[in-house]
Amino acid sequence: MANRSSITIGRSDGQYLMSGESAGTDWLPPECDISIRPGWFWHRNEAPKSLEQLLDVFYKSSARNCLLLLNVPPNSSGLIDESDFQTLERFSSAIDSIFSVNLAANPLSVTASSVRSSSFRPKKILDERMETFRAPMQGESTGWIELDLGKVSKFNALEIREPVNMGQRVMEYLVETWDSELGWYLVSNGSTIGYRKVDRLEEDQALVFYLEEKLQEDMYISWIQFSGWSFTYNVVVTNNYKASYLQKNTKQLIA
Repeated sequence: MANRSSITIGRSDGQYLMSGESAGTDWLPPECDISIRPGWFWHRNEAPKSLEQLLDVFYKSSARNCLLLLNVPPNSSGLIDESDFQTLERFSSAIDSIFSVNLAANPLSVTASSVRSSSFRPKKILDERMETFRAPMQGESTGWIELDLGKVSKFNALEIREPVNMGQRVMEYLVETWDSELGWYLVSNGSTIGYRKVDRLEEDQALVFYLEEKLQEDMYISWIQFSGWSFTYNVVVTNNYKASYLQKNTKQLIA
């Protein structure tokens, strides 16, 4: 978010452009520009970035609610260099592979702290359509969603989306996991979800996931996906830990 009155082409404050303004009047999707090579132009003695470097770029741009503009310069013959072409193919295949299977697509159950109506039930988050989403009772700014996968599954990427056609509402969130010996412990946190947020999780993080949010207004979540490798059986999306814990243990759940 930003205020267009605070932005002037060629004379804008760089820090303002990097951070935006949470109470801004205009929604501006950020763009991340980077080259596949060390510089913006092709040089015979240079090589393209490695697959690991490009994946790191992806997780810091597209996976953070940004547009990625990847520059691929032509060589001295006016063609895309063969090494660049092969790197792009590997990069594309890796992204397709990571997100090819959504382990949250067929959970044992999907529950929530409240539901506005049958049109906004928790199961609405299981499809990829922005126009379908879970919504709490009107006026509520706290709540949670829980997905019980019913079995131990391996993944290391947690993807969450907001229906940004309804506005960007989440201001801060954290993700915790449950361990039978350690209890709840933090695995990830952030300040924005927006159109798409993907969090990479560590190998040794497991079991129950819990997400707490601080919101400007009603919480709308349109999509959740688990991909990759780590392991868990249950996911909780919430913005009030105590309410979530009480609700889960008293089994007063809304499907």
